Amino acid sequence: MKALRGFSGGVRLQYRLLGFCFLFLTPVGNVFCQNGNGLKLRPFWKEPYGGKVHSIDDLKKVLKPINKGKLDSKPYPSLQLIKGVPYLMPFSEAAEKLDLGRMVAGQVAGTPGFPAQTLHYKSYDGNFGGGFNRLFLVLYAADQFVSVQFVNESPGGINRGPGDRLAILKLGRPIHTTSDVQVFNFITLRKRGTSASTVRIEVKPVLGMSAVQKGKGKIMKPPLFAVDSSFRTRSGTEEIVRWIVPQPIVNLIYHCCTMKGVGTGLSSGGLSTGGL
Repeated sequence: MKALRGFSGGVRLQYRLLGFCFLFLTPVGNVFCQNGNGLKLRPFWKEPYGGKVHSIDDLKKVLKPINKGKLDSKPYPSLQLIKGVPYLMPFSEAAEKLDLGRMVAGQVAGTPGFPAQTLHYKSYDGNFGGGFNRLFLVLYAADQFVSVQFVNESPGGINRGPGDRLAILKLGRPIHTTSDVQVFNFITLRKRGTSASTVRIEVKPVLGMSAVQKGKGKIMKPPLFAVDSSFRTRSGTEEIVRWIVPQPIVNLIYHCCTMKGVGTGLSSGGLSTGGL
């Protein structure tokens, strides 16, 4: 009988925990429950920005066609972002595997529309293929790898060689294209300065086969996307950016951008990490 009571008590506890997780996975709770080594977020009070926040409007335009709506905290260990480095791999392991050398800079990714105090980046210089000379490892607050960005700061100039090909990916046809934006680098929040300059963004699926391998690529599950931006002035193309972002992070950022009260912006995005 004691064993039976212990068993039933354990079942009740499990149901309570499941109920707690269900509550906070709903849009009302605006929070993730911990799922293995997945993302864990908690509510954060919103503070309005002064004036119009272009990054939130631009993020909504860029991500809406690929947003699936569901907040997803699963770890997805088989989802590789670049060169055998999976989503949510600890930074120390990712840096060692990629052998990137000395870090150039590190900073919080505080772009309005991003989840508050949740994302930060570490940048590296090098030749990453395709003319890209700078790489940004985007990390969750627990120092887990969630996204990567490549930047070509001098199109047609330096780094014309093959490099280490990290930025060379097999991409599908564009899902969405827009020039009605100001921001061309969402990680460091760089945007065009005058009406004489233009920004063009294409969103493409990353296929699960490297461009240097044979065979047809398949769309990953969950999907992985390349947000390709180009910044142009009268002198020509000044900068090219390739932001590789997985579906769970797309959903999270879009959710932050569309939360109630975002008419004037959210304080650094509206969600914050918890328990870290």
